Amino acid sequence: NIIGIFSTSENNKTIFTAIAQYQKAITCEPLEAMLYIKLAGIYGEKGEWKAAIDYYKKALIITPYDSSIYTSMGNILQTLGDYDNAYNSFKQAQSIYPEYKYNYLNIANIEYFRKNYENAIKQFRVDRDPKSRLFLFKAGCIVDFAMDLEEAYMTTKLNGLSTFFLPFN
Repeated sequence: NIIGIFSTSENNKTIFTAIAQYQKAITCEPLEAMLYIKLAGIYGEKGEWKAAIDYYKKALIITPYDSSIYTSMGNILQTLGDYDNAYNSFKQAQSIYPEYKYNYLNIANIEYFRKNYENAIKQFRVDRDPKSRLFLFKAGCIVDFAMDLEEAYMTTKLNGLSTFFLPFN
């Protein structure tokens, strides 16, 4: 246990020293994006997500077309459950570097995690054809449900954007 405490203490000391050195380097070279990226990475490894995102944003001011920064921010935002901003970050990375296959996988993961009743309601209102036999009132489904793991909503008639959903909890 003493060795574990010692190595943790030494590791923290090394991390704090590295942070201090990067911050000094930034004062000398404030337009060097890699310094901000390295600091963001250190804060991300420490689990200090807000600081990591702040440093990534500073790097983006200097190099707004670096897709790896957007990807790294998207990963942190996804970890935090901020799926909308993570999605936007991954989409930005994809627009800069469309050949990078992991941007597509990241976006697919976000789409999976963003599944919730609000998205289901939006799909019923926007993406579903109310004239399709499946959705016709008294001819298709009796009730259409929009739900996630915590909430459920229902409608008996699709009517485009005017479709009304009732809570079914």
